[in-house]
Amino acid sequence: MDIPTLDPATLGFLALVAAVCGMFLWGAAAAGNGRAALTAAMVLALWLIYTGLMAGKGLLLDPEAVPPPMALILFPGLILAGAAAFTGFGGRMAKHLGYASLVGFHAFRLPLEGLLWWFYRQGRLPVQMTFEGRNPDILTGISAVILAVLLKRGAAGRKAVMIWNLCGFALLINIVTVAILSLPGRMRAFHNEPANTLVLYFPYVWLPAVLVLGALLGHLLVFRKLRLMQP
Repeated sequence: MDIPTLDPATLGFLALVAAVCGMFLWGAAAAGNGRAALTAAMVLALWLIYTGLMAGKGLLLDPEAVPPPMALILFPGLILAGAAAFTGFGGRMAKHLGYASLVGFHAFRLPLEGLLWWFYRQGRLPVQMTFEGRNPDILTGISAVILAVLLKRGAAGRKAVMIWNLCGFALLINIVTVAILSLPGRMRAFHNEPANTLVLYFPYVWLPAVLVLGALLGHLLVFRKLRLMQP
């Protein structure tokens, strides 16, 4: 599979990854602990290097490997996201960031869905990973923008945030499941072409390693704030 590296879709993808990383670091700094923010920046840098090297060296490309190579990205990523959300670091972010900021963060999923569709039109992703197939996650991005504005104006409250977060989390689980079942290998359930091989290459590995895990962390922080702000 020919993987372009500097086409407009890839440049847009890299810009979105940079924006999500920047928003995360801004949130860490806004939580008011400079040392924790610096630690978060260092961990993020190491994570970008680790995942980039894994893909860049071709270590994710063996579809018959046990465990599946993508597990070397997803499992450590889940641990990092959980640690960031449920330690004191996540507690400070959930406490100091408003609902509008936490919900508005997910607006990045709107351009992300446009990029996934663009990659599909280029023949680099399967249709089921786009809004033309089995991925309606664009609704999360659109609704995040609308709800963030309403929250900022005081026209929506905790109940709306709870419903939105549950729905957005469900849509995230849906696309992650579809993506995993579209990977080449023994677990593949969607056999239309192409398989979901794009994410096995650099820099596209940052789709699951940064954008998906960023969305997961965002939802977990909203859940934590909902718990902290119980009526």
